[in-house]
Amino acid sequence: MRWDIIGLSGLALAAVGIGVTIWLNDRNERLAFTAACNEASLAVSQIREIDSAASAELTELEERMKTAESRLESTKARTVRARRYFDALEGERLASRVRSQFDAALREVDQEYGASAFEIMTADDWVDALDDAGYPRALAERQLIARQLLRFDLEDGADNALVLSIRDRNLTERLVKELAQVGANAATARDRFYHPQFQGVLEVRGFIETLISDMARAQTERDTAERNLEVSRSQLRRSESQLRGAVARYEALDCEKSMSSS
Repeated sequence: MRWDIIGLSGLALAAVGIGVTIWLNDRNERLAFTAACNEASLAVSQIREIDSAASAELTELEERMKTAESRLESTKARTVRARRYFDALEGERLASRVRSQFDAALREVDQEYGASAFEIMTADDWVDALDDAGYPRALAERQLIARQLLRFDLEDGADNALVLSIRDRNLTERLVKELAQVGANAATARDRFYHPQFQGVLEVRGFIETLISDMARAQTERDTAERNLEVSRSQLRRSESQLRGAVARYEALDCEKSMSSS
């Protein structure tokens, strides 16, 4: 009988031991599961913070990009406007100067040779009269003048008259009228592109070079902003991918359901 009691006690202790072991295993599994859920939840929170920061940085860089592009376009427009204004101003002055030179040459030959000057004088006499009035003798200089004035709608054929300086009164008088019209065209363009910033500029080349430097600087700022923006977009894509992975791992654990059922 005594041995039976001892045997039953051993079985009872064994059963208790097995129960404790099962309980401990279950407890450890629950603790491990809870730790895994907490770790997964923490990872999701941390990556969400990183993603939120990356998104905010991207928004800021997009604004910087817009500002840089706006500054670049503004600088480009200002540079183009300045060039057109000063080109027109130079065209107006050139047309006026050349017109005055031909007018002065006409008066000179009329005074020296009379009303029939163009029938009496030689081609060299006419060239000399133009030279006295300040009009260049060199063919290359005349061609340059013609090219500059062609930009302001110089009539077809008038450029040849400027280059060749043909000894012909009617042609010369027509040329003088055409130069007046070219000057008026240039003045119209000058007024269209005028800006108070251009008032009082004495060194045009230096002024334009400064604008070009500003434009180059704005281009560099824009390019830098674009590179930074691409880096930020890449970082955001990476953080979004990490966030999706973290959320997927958390959902795979089914933590919410397990916690509610417990």
